[in-house]
Amino acid sequence: MSIMACFLSLPAENRISIYHEVFGAGQTFFLFPGGGTQVHALAPTKSRRWNAFLFTNRLIYSEAREIVYGANRFVLVDVTHTQTGLLYNFLGGIGPANASLITHLAISFPVMDRVEGQEGEFALRGDSLRALELLRAQCTRLKTLELQVHRQNSAGLTEEKDCDSEFARVALPRIDQQLKAISSLEQVVVEVYEKALMPSVENAMQALGWIVKLNLYTVLDPPVI
Repeated sequence: MSIMACFLSLPAENRISIYHEVFGAGQTFFLFPGGGTQVHALAPTKSRRWNAFLFTNRLIYSEAREIVYGANRFVLVDVTHTQTGLLYNFLGGIGPANASLITHLAISFPVMDRVEGQEGEFALRGDSLRALELLRAQCTRLKTLELQVHRQNSAGLTEEKDCDSEFARVALPRIDQQLKAISSLEQVVVEVYEKALMPSVENAMQALGWIVKLNLYTVLDPPVI
């Protein structure tokens, strides 16, 4: 009997235990844009071909994919306005069934712009709105969403500006409304990189029930975990 046949003859609970060992649970996968629609996934604690076993057999794939996508954390590393494209390619690449298994995801903090001609009004930038709509439509089991504040989206959040209190009072609740539309979401974590938030902003986030964390390293240079 071959090794694969021996493995498949094991009770299902034993195979599941092995999947946990092979694919991990609670691991972090960093997602980078590749060429075209490709997405590269880097897991610092795993070899380059960590997922080879996943595609050796249909039964293995069907049993293990819930652990791969449902028990691990996925971080979109591209911090530019193109991150929505990275998210779209990632979800499209793994397919709707797997996208619906994701429970923990990290994306850039949504960008809010002032509405021209309307004093004190803010609206989500189009790419940020599309990203949240993608999550609502496809990540139907998403429980934890991390929103990363970094140097490219921190205006009004980490710098002293006249609009800080207004942003905290008006714009943040608008973002919260969009997040509440993701019905499965249980926890919002704001990951702040390099600079601390303005007190008014941090207080407003915490009042919305968001968890705020300060990281000293840069989002573009994640720590080895």
